[in-house]
Amino acid sequence: MHWDGKKWSVSFRPLSAQLDLRSIDEIAPDNIWAVGEQLTNGLASHAITVHYDGKSWSVVAAPDGAPDGKNTLVAVSGTASDNIWAVGFQVPARGPLSSLIEHWDGKRWTIVKHPEPVSGLQFTSVKALASNDVWAVGYGSLIRGGKSVNQPVIEHWNGQTWNPVASPDLTPSGGGMLYAIDGSNSSNLWAVGSASQRLLSEHWDGQSWKIVDTPAVPPDNSNWLASVAVSSSGSVWVVGRVRESSNTFQPFIAHWDGHQWQMLQDTADNAGELDQIAQIDGQYWIVGIPRSNGGHAFIHVLCP
Repeated sequence: MHWDGKKWSVSFRPLSAQLDLRSIDEIAPDNIWAVGEQLTNGLASHAITVHYDGKSWSVVAAPDGAPDGKNTLVAVSGTASDNIWAVGFQVPARGPLSSLIEHWDGKRWTIVKHPEPVSGLQFTSVKALASNDVWAVGYGSLIRGGKSVNQPVIEHWNGQTWNPVASPDLTPSGGGMLYAIDGSNSSNLWAVGSASQRLLSEHWDGQSWKIVDTPAVPPDNSNWLASVAVSSSGSVWVVGRVRESSNTFQPFIAHWDGHQWQMLQDTADNAGELDQIAQIDGQYWIVGIPRSNGGHAFIHVLCP
């Protein structure tokens, strides 16, 4: 859908109800990409991308990492018409789940090889800062003490290869996952998710990734941060959900002022969660869904 400053209208309506789009990125008003998967009646699905050229949307073929299995692109980010990255996961008809990275060079999508430092790796988010500076985050599992424990994974593209970047080891405390990444430059990136079902945020200062303590929200169970937005001035906003003692989930918003997190009470008087935040012209747009019967997806606008 598209917002023209006054109202929302449908911009792209797929011919197939089995087309599932997961992420969108606007490189320019006439260069917008959305990615996802083309579902089938069986297990198999195909990686799919759609492009907007300023006038209309068109489906652009993308390769499958697992030709007879499930292929899903869940995030997209780019810096130019010949530098678009999409990440996700693939599941072959016989075999374990693994990650998937694809690149658009201005003419075609190709699968790009990358390390698999953990088993069952799936990427959840990607942030392209330059042609030689791209970040992808996700999670996979490691065996610790005879048990499978989730561990966040962060990888970086230097213009030639993808390489794992060390991040805090969360396996001793029960593991964790990263769901989103954003940043204003190569020395100011934030990644968010959950650790042992508690809120998790990590910061990259140009040298290393470090955990930044997040608010403890009782009962501090089944909580997560789903999305982060970092402005050029360095302002950081995160959204997600927190669990209340009544076992309902409430939308969660917090702002990093450079020293600590400040929590905001979401204006939606309803149980639910916030799933995406984006910064546009000094405003922050947030989308989410309620967790109640008959509820509808909602959109908030923050004007700090």
